[in-house]
Formats: sequence, structure tokens, C-alpha cells
Amino acid sequence: SAGLTAPSVYSLAAIGTNLFAGTYGGMVFLSTNNGTSWSPAKAGINSGYSVYALASSGTSLFAGSDYDVFHTTNMGTSWTPAGLGLGVYALAATGTAVFAGTDGNGVFLSTNSGGIWSGVNQGLSKQFVYGLAVSGSYAFVGTGGGSVLRRPVSEMVTRSEEHTSEL
Repeated sequence: SAGLTAPSVYSLAAIGTNLFAGTYGGMVFLSTNNGTSWSPAKAGINSGYSVYALASSGTSLFAGSDYDVFHTTNMGTSWTPAGLGLGVYALAATGTAVFAGTDGNGVFLSTNSGGIWSGVNQGLSKQFVYGLAVSGSYAFVGTGGGSVLRRPVSEMVTRSEEHTSEL
């Protein structure tokens, strides 16, 4: 783990053979050799934020932090805030759809890689979301209330697109 200088690793994600680690203190690290050595990949993420969640889809990588979601398409060379403006503790991505789990505001979905966000909380009684996964045609949401909710991705994407078109 040479070069991995953060005191805590909160999340991991892979793009091909590249491994990313989200850590305490706003650092994202990249390993191109199966974790033998690491280098910072965080330009654009505030060093005061912790990176609690990482998710990848294709060549896109998303990082969930204390105050926003960040997005990179160049292996972490530069990051762009996605504009959610909330603490994000769980992420899942499939295609151009990105799900963000927040600490008290439920789940948000972007259908354009983080450009526009919409709440997708129908049926979600606990708004503290700490786990997200997409498997097949379903999204799974793990909450601070000890429950796991399953919803069809197509149902949420349709609702999100309808909401976005109303704006």
C-alpha cells in the first residue's frame, strides 16, 4: 500500500484494472498495479471533505463526499462537482444513471451522469441512506433504519425524466 497516506479508506471502485480508494480528508487514490502502490487522484475535490462512496460506470467515476458528488472521466486527473450539494454516503451507477444516497434526504438520481438530480424516494420511509446497489433491473437501497428497499430502475428513471421535463 505504498503511497496510500490517508488514515481511513471508506470506499473502493474499479475501472478496468485501475483501482480507486476514497478516503478521509478528501483524497481519492489510484492504483494501476493491483494495490501495490497508490498515487493521489483528487484535483478538484476539496481536501476538507471525506470521500465516503465511489461508483463507476464505463469510464466515468463518481465520488460521494460530505458536501457533493464529484465526477471524473479521466481517471481522476480532474474532478467536477455534480451540483447535488448534499452529503453523499452511498453511490451506484449503471450506464448514465447515477444514484446518490444521502444522510437524511433520501435517494437522488441523475440520468445524465450527474448533470441534473431528482429525488426518487417513493416508498422510502427512512431517509438516511448508507448503501446502494444496482443488480439487473433493480436498485437496492440500504437505510439507517435497518431496511433494504428494492425498486425497478426503469420506474425511477421514468419518474426522474418526467420530473426533469417539468422544470
